Amino acid sequence: MVNKAEIKRINDFLKDVQEGIFEGYELATMQIRLTELYTVIKTLTEEIAKVNDQKIKTELARLQKRAWGYKQEIEGMLAVRD
Repeated sequence: MVNKAEIKRINDFLKDVQEGIFEGYELATMQIRLTELYTVIKTLTEEIAKVNDQKIKTELARLQKRAWGYKQEIEGMLAVRD
């Protein structure tokens, strides 16, 4: 079960990803972040299915939506560079 510390860690990670996207990640860093985003999205999907508390479920869904957006952004950047 996800706790507040884990939610904060994911939120902080997503903030770092957002900053990196706007600052222009190096290719290798983008690939690493993309792999990490896949893991975060998988974790959030699993946790959303387990959680009964609607407030926590909503927070996790919000984080998942942000992660998906950043994933798509990085995938697009990588496709342009190939």
